[in-house]
Amino acid sequence: MIRALLLTMLVAGTAAAEPRELERPLTLDGGQWAARGSLGIAWTARSSLGTTVRSTDPIGRTGGAFGVARWLTVGAEYAFVVDAPGTAGLLTVSASSELYACGRLAIGVSLAASFDLDAAGDGELVAGAAARYRITPVVAVFTGSPWLPGPLGRQLAASLGPERSAAFELPVGVALQLGPRVLAHASTGLATIILTDPGRERRVSWFTRRTPVTAGVWFALDRRLSLAGTFTTPDLQERDHVEVALSVRYLR
Repeated sequence: MIRALLLTMLVAGTAAAEPRELERPLTLDGGQWAARGSLGIAWTARSSLGTTVRSTDPIGRTGGAFGVARWLTVGAEYAFVVDAPGTAGLLTVSASSELYACGRLAIGVSLAASFDLDAAGDGELVAGAAARYRITPVVAVFTGSPWLPGPLGRQLAASLGPERSAAFELPVGVALQLGPRVLAHASTGLATIILTDPGRERRVSWFTRRTPVTAGVWFALDRRLSLAGTFTTPDLQERDHVEVALSVRYLR
């Protein structure tokens, strides 16, 4: 009886000491740093002259972030196609700041710039925000991407290439803390608004016509090391691009 009671107390104490992804700050403290790497598979379908060409590409990503101060986190990420040694990849640099964090609510903003290293002058400027509200200790609603490290959102995106375009997207998601170590999340875009001349496209696409989906699971191995699995597609209805990835994150 005493042994069982001691074991129960030990397990409860260990669980209480484990990190909860749902309660982490949106950015890093001053002097803190984070590193993340991932390997994924992307399936893409392209239509040309009535023919659909499908491809499967392994995608690698590596990056990190550093807390310059409590109010400023800077980061960088490099993405590349693993089996295409002749390509340079995509470089993204970002700056994020947590504006408010009190009780159940946390709000942050970020700016990011992406550069296509294979095409000079091509890239993208992104402004975004993350807001996370914990309805209960284990259930939260959010917008943006409130997971360290990286830009907090991409609600407003403008291309830097020859064909200038800009769009605004309103994402919303739900996160569930399934235990001290496990968090599951899923999000979609309620609407996408094209701010430049859309041509033949619709200026406003609601989620009933275009349904972007991001879903994933975080698993904390300890306070610093976590694994994550993600599923991403810009349109679940068309499914002309689907990516699944496994990543590892280290917080210091």
